[in-house]
Amino acid sequence: MVKTSQQCLALFQKAQEGEHDTRELARESDHFCIDKDGQWQDSVRNNMGNRPRFTFDKVSPIIEDIMSEVESMDFGIRVRPAGKGATKDIAEVYAGIVRFIENQSNATQIYRNSTRRIIRRGIDFIRLKTDWADDDSFEQEIFIKGVQNSTDRCWLGYHEEQDGSDADDGWVVHSLTPEQFEERYKRKCISIGIDDDNVTQRYDYKPELALFLEYMYKKPYKKTIALLSDGRTIE
Repeated sequence: MVKTSQQCLALFQKAQEGEHDTRELARESDHFCIDKDGQWQDSVRNNMGNRPRFTFDKVSPIIEDIMSEVESMDFGIRVRPAGKGATKDIAEVYAGIVRFIENQSNATQIYRNSTRRIIRRGIDFIRLKTDWADDDSFEQEIFIKGVQNSTDRCWLGYHEEQDGSDADDGWVVHSLTPEQFEERYKRKCISIGIDDDNVTQRYDYKPELALFLEYMYKKPYKKTIALLSDGRTIE
């Protein structure tokens, strides 16, 4: 956990540097599969001028074949008891809570969209967060959320697990126009060097945006536990 914005920004930039090559490959894959003329090299396309070009897409059918198998499956999280006083009844209660979270989040569609992006580019993020179900709610609920354009928006600190679950830090880049930022947060929009890490700018229209970071971290805490003579552990 860091204590200053300068430390946070330095760690964020370090995470960007470590992931730079992987993210550029992911962006290139997206461009190849999605964009018009994405399967043509820029130099070849420019040299051909207005002459006709034909693209025989061999990649998208493969992705669709994989997705057809994925979409025929039922996504779901199973909860099983695993020691320390866990019982089948408790596991069923937790499973019901998970199903409720998935149902109100439309999680099946989120899982499928994320799977498609992973097949295409190898990277995607899904976020578990609390939010209000509607404007009139007093209490927050848990939701599963997809992250749009996560290749350019989400980074994790150092981790060894493939899913990044052992990372101590995480960042999500958000963007607003400078006017929207100042109206929402009641403070002047100033530059402190946040970069979206996107080196390859393929589009001419680039609106002026204020980029700002949402910083997430694991916070350590201490607790005292006792081992009783009957084998129970209490806090």
